[in-house]
Amino acid sequence: MPTRKSSSYYWVIFCLSMVLTPPGWTQRRPDEPQVDPNQLNAEGVAATEKGRYEAAVKLFHQAYLVEPDQEKLVYNYFTSLVNYSIFLAEEGKASAAIEACSQAISLFPREIIVASNLAIFFNNEAVKFLENGDLPRAIQSIENSQEVVRRFQLLQAADTINRTHARIYLMQGRGWFKKENVKNALESYDRCLRINPREIEAYVDRSRIYWEQGAFKDAITDLEEVLRIRGQGNSPNILALINRIKLEAQAAGQPISDQSEFFVLEMRGGDQTTESKIRRLLRDTRLKIARTLQVNPKSEIHVTIDMNQPLVRVAEWVNIPAVEFYGESFEVGASGVDPESRDFREALTYNYVLTLLVNLGGREMPYWFAVGLAHRMTSDLESHLSIRDQESLLAASENNLLLGTNRLSWSNLENMDDTQTLRQANLESIGLVDHLAGILREEGMGTLLKAVRDGLRFEDALVDITNMTPEQVEEEWQNSL
Repeated sequence: MPTRKSSSYYWVIFCLSMVLTPPGWTQRRPDEPQVDPNQLNAEGVAATEKGRYEAAVKLFHQAYLVEPDQEKLVYNYFTSLVNYSIFLAEEGKASAAIEACSQAISLFPREIIVASNLAIFFNNEAVKFLENGDLPRAIQSIENSQEVVRRFQLLQAADTINRTHARIYLMQGRGWFKKENVKNALESYDRCLRINPREIEAYVDRSRIYWEQGAFKDAITDLEEVLRIRGQGNSPNILALINRIKLEAQAAGQPISDQSEFFVLEMRGGDQTTESKIRRLLRDTRLKIARTLQVNPKSEIHVTIDMNQPLVRVAEWVNIPAVEFYGESFEVGASGVDPESRDFREALTYNYVLTLLVNLGGREMPYWFAVGLAHRMTSDLESHLSIRDQESLLAASENNLLLGTNRLSWSNLENMDDTQTLRQANLESIGLVDHLAGILREEGMGTLLKAVRDGLRFEDALVDITNMTPEQVEEEWQNSL
């Protein structure tokens, strides 16, 4: 039996324990079991040592809810989330890994290095898949890495990850080339260079294809880009190759000076480096459109880039009538815009395609087709209308408010200042061309445009190729909404 003195001692200890117990732990309803955060912390540490990261996270989380201000416990919780995020990434559960990483950083917002580690982990995984020739999994891993970069704005890690991403498309291009699928190979090289404009091997590979196709000037332009990146003194083999292509072009009766780029570029403001970037981008845009639509302009298009005017982004063109295009020239503002940015590339593509179509068919080229195809070519997406836009068009269709191909004309929209009607006109145009492209595919679209270039009226060419008039295409599209 304890003595009176010892009983008093235990009573004091009990009272002290009540005072020192963290708030929230003992302040529970009588029917709730008491939770000891220190015990949970110890169990979490033990689980971590055994590699049971999910269990450790749950234990630390329970303890954290009770004592969110205990530094050691919070740090253990943070560390367990970091470990768990890497474990999930290794298991192929990217979304869960990114979420765990987000929770970890919410505990220590300055520890952004944790997100960088996760991004690099996915990047290294992509490299491993790339080395093993598993391109689909390499692309998935690098997209996971880029998602981490976007979410946490990891600008320093972005360069490393972009280089890996570009290499994946470089290898994909080589794979297509081995299969003699030149079109897909070129598209892969294009994507590689859009991601990393300094990927030398992509320029060399692409120049070989241009050379074999007799596009000597384009082949040399790519090799000259290699010289610019490396420096002429470091590239004797490239210089020798350029001279060889020039001799072959001359022997074929196609001197380089006679080969047209199909455009004339004028810069207002900007330095020589910026002009070089834009010229390369414009040339690549022209080549991509020529491959996809199988046509080049009848005459050179004059392109003006004004570095003192703001860029009009493609999303803004949905509310603007495209009536200023006459098939000879277009102008793009570029004030404060990176020429290699997605916004600038899309705006350049939109303007180029719209001008090209009017160049081929004049104002006889239907407004709806020109505008719809210009929007379509700015994106690799299957559908070029948002869900909201599709719902808007469906509502207009159900209420017989669609404008229809007859009213989607240059003359009808030329002086219109009703933004809502203009937006609907352009959305209808996008929807109509998306539907028509589904019928014709790329080859059929190219055949249609070549017929127009050769002098056939658009409507007649459409009937010849699809056995459908524009009104029948419109009716079928409306029924598909």
